Amino acid sequence: LKMSITGGKPSQTITVLLVEDNPRDANLVLRALEDRGNRFSVTTVVTLADALISLNAASFDVILLDLMLPDSTTIAAIRKAAPAIPLIVLTGFNDNDMAVAAVEAGVQDFLIKGDFEDAMIERAVRHAIARSHLEERLRASEERLKGVLDLAHDAILLTDARQRIILFNPAAERMFGYRTDEIVGRSLSLLIPET
Repeated sequence: LKMSITGGKPSQTITVLLVEDNPRDANLVLRALEDRGNRFSVTTVVTLADALISLNAASFDVILLDLMLPDSTTIAAIRKAAPAIPLIVLTGFNDNDMAVAAVEAGVQDFLIKGDFEDAMIERAVRHAIARSHLEERLRASEERLKGVLDLAHDAILLTDARQRIILFNPAAERMFGYRTDEIVGRSLSLLIPET
């Protein structure tokens, strides 16, 4: 986030990459963000190719992406170029299946063009950034935990409520003679028979 001074007070300016080929839709988003004050700095491009160039040239806090660009209809290219930048999809379709698929592909939010109020887009942007930061902290925490488990000399395993093994560290592999990919998902009774 860039810091700027507004009315003598420091405020955060959120840098937005808006990828939208329809000028009317782009103007709706721009107007919605402008109405929120000087809190947003928006770069607008109309193609995926231009978005990729912009991502190489500058840093952004969030990307607003039209799903139906003339040179692409996938999220994968943006995710590959900018895996850590929160992504909000803009679409003209009110389709729950599409929304779920977008979230599963790494999108933080899904907005229907022309069907959001100015405050809603700001909220979506701020929530997407916050979720992205939390996801990054979770990933870092998981990596630290994995490092500890991998280096532990004691066998460590974890089961779910149904007594199915969900975690099996290298020391457990050595102790029980199973590889993690062979044992995860199987019953704990395979290792420790019930008496």
